[in-house]
Amino acid sequence: METSSLDVNGIEVFVCDLLADFIEVQPAEIARDADIFEVYQIESLQLVEMITALESKFGKRLDFDDFREARTAKEISQRVLIAGS
Repeated sequence: METSSLDVNGIEVFVCDLLADFIEVQPAEIARDADIFEVYQIESLQLVEMITALESKFGKRLDFDDFREARTAKEISQRVLIAGS
């Protein structure tokens, strides 16, 4: 996927797939607006792994500090979309 063709929905789908892998559920079970730390018990190491996977998938350099405040798949996706390449 090219950076120029990124859209929030496509990023959200990928984020939900990653979350589903982490907690071993089907991606359809991930609510895009749920707090990933409270609802899905995502830990900071998993967030780092997610950021690394997002960098690889979308070809963007992402700063961990920009994602610390992101609590949902939607918020994470928005940060990926606006991040520099």
